[in-house]
Amino acid sequence: MTDLSGWELPRTQALEDQLLEELVTKTRGRAPTPEVLREELYGVFLSHLREIAGAAVDETIEYWLKGLAEGFNGTYPELCVEFSYLQHDECVDALTIDYCVDNQDGTRTRLHCTNVRTAM
Repeated sequence: MTDLSGWELPRTQALEDQLLEELVTKTRGRAPTPEVLREELYGVFLSHLREIAGAAVDETIEYWLKGLAEGFNGTYPELCVEFSYLQHDECVDALTIDYCVDNQDGTRTRLHCTNVRTAM
């Protein structure tokens, strides 16, 4: 396929909506207890894990390429991983990892923050 404008990759938002619909369908008629929701959500999530991961990777690459096109030369991609302790001297655990997005005004918004202990 040479016409990339007609090439649509799955978007994570669309997948989230699809998974939510599937979860609602599977839990319809059952008491919505945390255990039931956890069990069904886990099953729905695992059955679509590769699709979700693929869409997230595609979007990450897309945002990085947009950053290249805007002249950032890959140095400041829109989606980035930062080590707060090492890069910004913040008072956090040494291996705290921040997932951020570039706001295009020189600032970044922290999407998620975790440390190795939590991840393990």
